Amino acid sequence: MLGENETPKVSVQSLSRNFAAMKPLLGWAGLSRSALKRAEAQLVSDGEGVRDEVGVLSLHTAYANRFFPGTSVQQTRLRYALFVPWQIKELLGEGERVHSGQAPGALEQAELDLCRRLPDVDGEGTIGRRMAMTDRSVAVPPSQSYWVALRAWGILNAGAGGYAASRSELFAHWEDWSERRCGRPATDDEGRSLDAGRQLLHPGLPEPPVDFNRNKRFGFRLREKEREFLRSRLLETRRPADGQPSFLSALVRSRVHIPDGMVPWSRFLMGNADDADQKAIRRARDAAALTACTRAVYSAAVEALREHKDEESVGSRHRDHLVKIIDKYSRAAQRLCLADLPLDGVKIGDLAAVLEIIQQWLSCGSGDPLDESVLATLTRWEMQRKGTRRAKLPLSAHGREARTAWQAEKAPLASPIGYRWNLVCRFLRDLQD
Repeated sequence: MLGENETPKVSVQSLSRNFAAMKPLLGWAGLSRSALKRAEAQLVSDGEGVRDEVGVLSLHTAYANRFFPGTSVQQTRLRYALFVPWQIKELLGEGERVHSGQAPGALEQAELDLCRRLPDVDGEGTIGRRMAMTDRSVAVPPSQSYWVALRAWGILNAGAGGYAASRSELFAHWEDWSERRCGRPATDDEGRSLDAGRQLLHPGLPEPPVDFNRNKRFGFRLREKEREFLRSRLLETRRPADGQPSFLSALVRSRVHIPDGMVPWSRFLMGNADDADQKAIRRARDAAALTACTRAVYSAAVEALREHKDEESVGSRHRDHLVKIIDKYSRAAQRLCLADLPLDGVKIGDLAAVLEIIQQWLSCGSGDPLDESVLATLTRWEMQRKGTRRAKLPLSAHGREARTAWQAEKAPLASPIGYRWNLVCRFLRDLQD
């Protein structure tokens, strides 16, 4: 029997071995709270369709960061970029009531309290709503998933070296931020500040509504002052490679209304980008097509190995989908010049060899996911990324075990990478509503 503060322990290795053998056996191993949160974070990512079987998310990340700096797949609504600094400012202003050692826990509790007051309708964008209902904080809290935005959008002040604080630096220097000092800052006879503390937040940050720190329902609709502040911040976003205004900045400046289903490489939207971004957007379009083909070939190959090598009947869902993907994306996928990706600040390393072999396979037109050269290249790449125990393509005992655990009917069908475009559309609508 477990004591009050004991944690049930599960051995992942023994569980996976016995499950594969269909034996009802359990072992036990310790799981810390941080390990549980990491596991939960992985489940969250998988649930959002972020599982990257063939390693193409390096392309997704590079282009998304170029076009839409500060965005992240864990983000949901634009107003969180105000919620987080408001909560931090409130805690800093509490002075002696919240010391540096207490700050992380206090911020976590503040985020949990706010979560309970935000909309409880699926799709509205409340982060961690289901966790809050059980009085548990989410594995990736808003202050973590939005920190990249606070830095990239200048909502956090850059220090003398031109860099804004990291989230860990926030807590490490908790006692030193100027927002922690109560009352009016001290000044000399000429009005110059005598406050030696470094200012954490942008001085133009709007004050929160009176209801923000009260036990009342709250929402994501921006007030006019909030909208104009965030618009000014997004207008200042720059491309990482050359420091020029980003595509996100151009879209905000144009105040363009984006209809449902419109893609970033539509002629209507590309007209807002400068020449460098227009070329990059076209390459990103073709790269997305190539990733769809690569993902489809991989899933179809796993499915085919289940049938032809493992002698298991799993249907042809992914192989049928491969035919559709090739028909829709093959031309654009072959059009991409991989050697031009560095022009956009995109570096993909060994993935280039995988994408090149897929392009060659598409040009041959065989459509066979078990083509010898493609299967050999994908297998080497998968083993390099995942190791021998997790790779599904090798013709080994471990490979067969991994394929058996793969549920063909539940595995998502291959699709192009999206560069966080759906999130950006929602941010732009938040800014316009």
